[in-house]
Amino acid sequence: KLVSATVATVERNLTEGAILVAAALFLLLGNWRAALIAVLVIPFSFLMMAMGMNAFRVPGNLMSLGALDFGPIVDGAVIIIENCLARLA
Repeated sequence: KLVSATVATVERNLTEGAILVAAALFLLLGNWRAALIAVLVIPFSFLMMAMGMNAFRVPGNLMSLGALDFGPIVDGAVIIIENCLARLA
């Protein structure tokens, strides 16, 4: 019961975090396509992380999953997207 409640809480927090990041990116970038690309980086990076953890037999606990937050994941995508928008303009 405790594990189910914890997983549900983590899932809810990740969903709310992704929505807040999407809203902030849209407001800061001013371009819905650029914001969408940056937001799509989040699930893709978590997929790559899960595949890497599975390949190297790293157990998925809250410490290993909580070490990745939205800031460092999105920063690289935003920098690349801003550069692309500047070059296209």
